[in-house]
Amino acid sequence: GSTFAKIRSQNQIKETYNFISRSSDVYDPNLNAHGTACLGILAGSIENTIVGSAPDADYYLYVTEIYNQEIPAEELYWIEAAEQADRSGIDVISSSLGYANGFDDPRYDYTYASMNGKTTFIARGAKIATDKGILVANAIGNEGNKPWHYLVSPSDVPQVFSVGGVDVSGNPSVFSSFGPNAEGVTKPDGNARGTATYLTIDNSYFAGNGTSFATPLVAGGFACLIQASPNQMNGELQDKIRKTASL
Repeated sequence: GSTFAKIRSQNQIKETYNFISRSSDVYDPNLNAHGTACLGILAGSIENTIVGSAPDADYYLYVTEIYNQEIPAEELYWIEAAEQADRSGIDVISSSLGYANGFDDPRYDYTYASMNGKTTFIARGAKIATDKGILVANAIGNEGNKPWHYLVSPSDVPQVFSVGGVDVSGNPSVFSSFGPNAEGVTKPDGNARGTATYLTIDNSYFAGNGTSFATPLVAGGFACLIQASPNQMNGELQDKIRKTASL
């Protein structure tokens, strides 16, 4: 049995769309497994072994990232997905990607000064999503021990809940990107396990590293909080998480 057998049998996968190929096929084996790993952290289930952070939520699965290319169009695919999420009434977006200076054509690269929450295409789209009431959780990036060092967009948007990584002892993951955003807004908003985070694929589980994996842990927590307090605004929930966090 697959780790996703439960959400399939209970009809929790409500919608799928690949914004790159313009089809509903998000199960193409040529796609990178990264998104599957992130979904496993949210929705995976292996009996008597491991369960995801929001196992009974409904899921809308959108592909926007081209694995082996880095082009500005990917930011636009993400915005299209966010628009579709809004049309579908989605409460939380869990997004484990970001854009800064790694484009295939360096003319498109952003600078740290661009990481101000309102310059990049994807930041502008993510801000609109938060204005619509969607809680957007986004990985802050894995650039902390690389030359770029800083956060990636759309985690630079003040209203986006940007997630960094820590290890089992609560120390920062060596790779977790640094804030603040370019205007001094404190980032990340919170951290979760990003070093040796347990995830499920197929019918097994293993540990992986990345702020990508910390993000669905937090997004699943938000889904549970929304279930418990359905009338709270996304900003209120984010404030409560910040105020009740360690440190």
